[in-house]
Amino acid sequence: MRYSGDSKRAFYIILALAALITCFGASAYSQEADPQAVSQPTGTPPPAVPQMISQPTGTPQAAAAEGTPEAPEVLSTTGKMKLEISAMIGGGSKSIDLGTTTSGDAVKVSGGGGAGLAITAGYGLSEHLEFDLSLGGQASTEQPAVDNADASFTRGFLRATLKYLVPVRDRIRFKFGGGVGTYGGGELDVDTTRVAGGSRNIVKYDSAGGVHLVGEFEALIRNEFTFVAGLRLYSVTYKASSYERNGVAQPVSVLPDDVRNLDGGGADLFIGLAKYF
Repeated sequence: MRYSGDSKRAFYIILALAALITCFGASAYSQEADPQAVSQPTGTPPPAVPQMISQPTGTPQAAAAEGTPEAPEVLSTTGKMKLEISAMIGGGSKSIDLGTTTSGDAVKVSGGGGAGLAITAGYGLSEHLEFDLSLGGQASTEQPAVDNADASFTRGFLRATLKYLVPVRDRIRFKFGGGVGTYGGGELDVDTTRVAGGSRNIVKYDSAGGVHLVGEFEALIRNEFTFVAGLRLYSVTYKASSYERNGVAQPVSVLPDDVRNLDGGGADLFIGLAKYF
């Protein structure tokens, strides 16, 4: 699987952010110092036992005695709703050959991967189970980018995911799961009109069903806001429903098989922010 430079940069950014959040969570639990023991000189008589003196309720001394240290925040989402927004970037498992550059490099476009955004609503079913529903869109473009041609594959998705939660610390946990999704509005647009003998080709696809697996890191920031980062693998195949060449309808049967049955599988890295209610 090939990834663009943007994909690699996004991967390093995610690793750096995850490391920072992990360090933040660890340091939050190292703030409470152990009480120091006070030694007394040998032979010194024990201090007199102080007499108990009653204090009127509400005095400063009573308030100090009743004070307790603030408990650390705990990432507990059982029975809570979640709203999350995330960005993703990735690569497709297969690509379509579009031609070659003047330097001899192959120009390709994939039915998977690319950049996208998603909004997710979720619910904590129990201490170890969470259900998510994600709505979003994604677009992949030609790789490498060229000046005299454009190619893209755009689509939308609706995914349902069941995740198993693995707590690591009070503020940190991992999630592993999978689910199914529907992918619609798929459109492949290849414009080579700026090349001699080129054309504008638009292929539209039927909605398709697919499956996915996900691994995710989540860390509590504060006030039930969390940072999320992870990797998603998915598999889906799109079937062409219509084809236009320079604005004129053409039979779908003339398309190459890898275009007529477009492999939309791939892998995406994602990062996001979530709020629990």
